[in-house]
Amino acid sequence: MLKANRTGCTTVTLRRTTIFFVGSALLCMVVVLHLAVSSIVLRSFEEVERHKAGRRLARVAAELDQVTSTLSQSSWTAPTGSSRFLETGSEANTWSEFADQVMARMDLSAVVFLDAAGGTAFCKAIDPESGRAAGVPPDVLEHCRPEGMLSQQARQGEIVRGLLDTSNGPAIVAACPITAGAAAEPVRGVMVAVRPLAGTVTELFNHISADGYTLQLHSLSDLPERCSKIVDELAGQPAGVHLTVPEDELYACGFRLLRDIYGAPCVLIEITSPRTIYQQGRQ
Repeated sequence: MLKANRTGCTTVTLRRTTIFFVGSALLCMVVVLHLAVSSIVLRSFEEVERHKAGRRLARVAAELDQVTSTLSQSSWTAPTGSSRFLETGSEANTWSEFADQVMARMDLSAVVFLDAAGGTAFCKAIDPESGRAAGVPPDVLEHCRPEGMLSQQARQGEIVRGLLDTSNGPAIVAACPITAGAAAEPVRGVMVAVRPLAGTVTELFNHISADGYTLQLHSLSDLPERCSKIVDELAGQPAGVHLTVPEDELYACGFRLLRDIYGAPCVLIEITSPRTIYQQGRQ
């Protein structure tokens, strides 16, 4: 009888032990499965965030390219007397009025007219903040020298447009051939138009942005330390590649590198957006 009781107790103990280990194993499997599914789901939400950031950065870049295109018409028809001015320097008032009209219409900060040899025939600039007359930044004139790309290609009838980092900050620049009126006329000179980038992109971004999004433009000549590694990583990637970095649980930052007219890195666009989708996924 005692032996039977001992056998029964042993059986019950084994059964309990088996149930405990099997239950523990099932519980561990459930926990692991939950963590795996949660990780996969959160990664998928992060991918959606990266995709949305990329689309918004692409829209900003596309709008910027559209603005740049407006500065690079097929040719610029110079005012009456332009040929004599380019040759002799006469009728400067005519060119000054023409510059005022162009600058007001296209929100330019500077305009430089080059003659057929690439020399500076006339230049004018205004301070973007005060709207008062100012000197053309020396580095802009340096890019307009006769042997430079802006002057050489435009004097050959080509259009040069893109970004340029100036002493006044990044700018949109376009070098366009000037003709005397008819399309078949030879190029008489070049007009170089300069438009500040910051105000332009901010205005465009406000039109296409949603609540909670912010935009920053970082010039590579004055780059925050936190963005140095981002630029190094994007500099080796093809044009148009973007990078998304979570800032914290609430916000993520998207970055896209823009290059200047020479193909060198020039401006880093940063868009900060709320992590709405990620937060919903966590819930």
